[in-house]
Amino acid sequence: MAQSKLLTKEGRKKQPKRKVKRKLSDPYPFDEWFDALNADPPHVITLERGKHFPCRTSSMVVQLRMASAAYGIKICVNVEDDDHLVMRKRQVFGGK
Repeated sequence: MAQSKLLTKEGRKKQPKRKVKRKLSDPYPFDEWFDALNADPPHVITLERGKHFPCRTSSMVVQLRMASAAYGIKICVNVEDDDHLVMRKRQVFGGK
């Protein structure tokens, strides 16, 4: 029998990589927040749990990073305490 090109050395079927195009129809105003980060001078945004988002802060950090990647900007998110996040645009030196 001929081996499939998608089989690994162990014989398991290798899953082809798929590009997932995410629809950003979230209840959060990511475009407003990221536009404020792109302003000159860039703003620092503080988000409060219960006021700006209902989920856990760790879940919101993941959502912010995924959304910023989809928007094409790099951010830095600091967790001040259990209920506050501070978001700023990340400074990129050198490279692209």
